[in-house]
Amino acid sequence: MNSRAASDHICNLILEVIPKGRANAITAKQITALTGIGERSIQKAIEKLRCRKYMIVAALEAPFGYFMPLDREEALEWDRQLSKRIQTQCIVRAFVRQGFQIDDGQEHLELTGS
Repeated sequence: MNSRAASDHICNLILEVIPKGRANAITAKQITALTGIGERSIQKAIEKLRCRKYMIVAALEAPFGYFMPLDREEALEWDRQLSKRIQTQCIVRAFVRQGFQIDDGQEHLELTGS
């Protein structure tokens, strides 16, 4: 089996086990147990499937896991969780950039002390 065929095979296996509905979310560890595929390969395959427009999302609050939203309401809830995470990351990014005086792609590190 060539690498593309192997990659497609992994994607197909993952599609078989990714459930519909938030209540049925499945973790990467559970996918590994069911398929024998390593977690890093699972992440890569899910990214590939997302690029192919499969709506595979990850629950960002407990219980965690991958799933396909059943309906608009589940998609909206996931979108709200993702928006909160993005806002938090933007705040942290701004703080780090300010603390290390990073501006326009230029990295400056001000060292103080001995």
